Amino acid sequence: MTIVFLDTCVLLDYIENRDRTVAHLIQTMIEDESIEIATSIFNIIELLDKVQEIRHMAKLVTQNKFSFDEIARDRQSKNLSESERNDILSDINKFQEDSSIIVYQMDKSKGYAEVVRLLSEINLKSQDALIVGSYSTSEAEIFVSKDSSLLKAIKNQIPNSYHVKNDMKSIKERLSIR
Repeated sequence: MTIVFLDTCVLLDYIENRDRTVAHLIQTMIEDESIEIATSIFNIIELLDKVQEIRHMAKLVTQNKFSFDEIARDRQSKNLSESERNDILSDINKFQEDSSIIVYQMDKSKGYAEVVRLLSEINLKSQDALIVGSYSTSEAEIFVSKDSSLLKAIKNQIPNSYHVKNDMKSIKERLSIR
């Protein structure tokens, strides 16, 4: 069994159907019994935040017909109704159930020490350090992201890290999927 750790941007591509090739790759992983997908609680929290942001921005454009400047000013408000927020939570919960994704909690002793090391040695943003620290202390064998700067920063630390688009062929070969 190979465990593949997915970063938030990859999960967003799947849940929001932003990129069909990525969504297809993730669906193939979900259906393959020799692969388990995983992420961290930090990714799930960030995912919830980002989906709310995406849907709020879409609403500003489609319903309010805001200009770019107006969107930039109102971007942080995430003015969504309770029903819209519940729909987002429901979508994420459904994904968790349908995919049987493993959600890692960070090990307190090893995890926090790893986060501090990542912050001091490679100067990651705190959210990225929490995610990479969760991966590093998990049982996952492969880290998949779409964040080029993050992958560049961790390439010497995390040898089995892949860009979901640029390294798709390598990911498929490593997992023996088509």
